[in-house]
Amino acid sequence: MSLVFTNIDFAYSKKEKPILKQASLELKPGRIAVLLGNNGAGKTTILRLLLGLLKPNLGTITLDGQDYRQIKRSQLAKQIAYVPQSPSFANSPVIDAILMGRLPYSPHIYKPADLKKAEEAISRLSLQSLAYQDASHLSGGEKQKVALARALVNDANIMLLDEPTSALDVKATKEVMGILKEEASKGKAILACLHDIELAYRLADEFYLLIEERLIHIPNKQSLTEEVLQRAYGVDLKIKLLDGELFVSYL
Repeated sequence: MSLVFTNIDFAYSKKEKPILKQASLELKPGRIAVLLGNNGAGKTTILRLLLGLLKPNLGTITLDGQDYRQIKRSQLAKQIAYVPQSPSFANSPVIDAILMGRLPYSPHIYKPADLKKAEEAISRLSLQSLAYQDASHLSGGEKQKVALARALVNDANIMLLDEPTSALDVKATKEVMGILKEEASKGKAILACLHDIELAYRLADEFYLLIEERLIHIPNKQSLTEEVLQRAYGVDLKIKLLDGELFVSYL
């Protein structure tokens, strides 16, 4: 299932500077795309447009060829899972917070199959010791892992993630990256907003750079050059490849 964003113009009001002009993006099954750009450039706005929470001023968004305006929110909730940068949860056990990902399928009462999916996600993210703790009292990193678990149990074909590792330590970041790659290998289309260029390089199959209201598509790692990164971030930098890993130094 693909999600396509074509020639999008967007501004929050007529008086404000446009966030996007003629921006296009395509999320493809089995591929991880990473969205890069400065803070405040509009990365989260793009996610909100893809989630249907905002409407473009011009352009179209389609899911498997169907215009977003023709798709019910209840259907979108089954096809697109979202992991926010700073998730918050009500005063409830972690397992209940994760089960919220099954609401599009079981809106009234959870089934045994829903609980099984939640337990599997808890195991994948090493959350067993937290399963019955109050989700609202967790650390920022723990909440990010719970939010990812909630997205996994949703079984959506498309995953959108906003800085999903920003509060995680090195071990947990590696764990999450591995899970996202596993989900892509199952045919899911994934878009992650990241500020860490080195992490983005390790995770992504392709890149989108937000530069002056436009999205620049970088189709592979080999095409991610110093020049295009300097344009995106407005700083002088150097990149170096060593054993397949990318390292960035700022001048």
